[in-house]
Amino acid sequence: MDQSSQKSGRESSAISPVSPTRVRKLDLRGLRCPMPLLKTKLALKTLAPDEILEVTADDAGTRKDFPAFMRLSHFDLVEMRVEGECFIYHIIHEQAQVAQPTTESSLPND
Repeated sequence: MDQSSQKSGRESSAISPVSPTRVRKLDLRGLRCPMPLLKTKLALKTLAPDEILEVTADDAGTRKDFPAFMRLSHFDLVEMRVEGECFIYHIIHEQAQVAQPTTESSLPND
């Protein structure tokens, strides 16, 4: 089993892995549970295999919610860090391999 399969407990897919090279940003500051997780789930529905979803949230509940959701999903939480009062998460498709991001796009905070 590869590293992502060991983490998720699932066997690897037959699909060839791709390296995410684009970062899509989702700013969820000011939202409280359950909205950060719900908006993240919506954004993940349209996440391309070559994208990293970077989520910024200031709700401390995301520290438990995001890792728990990722264990049950087809996505991997590849980075989780704190910057000031914000929590930053990088999420990719489980088939993807992490690479250096090259471009950025943003999602509105609706």
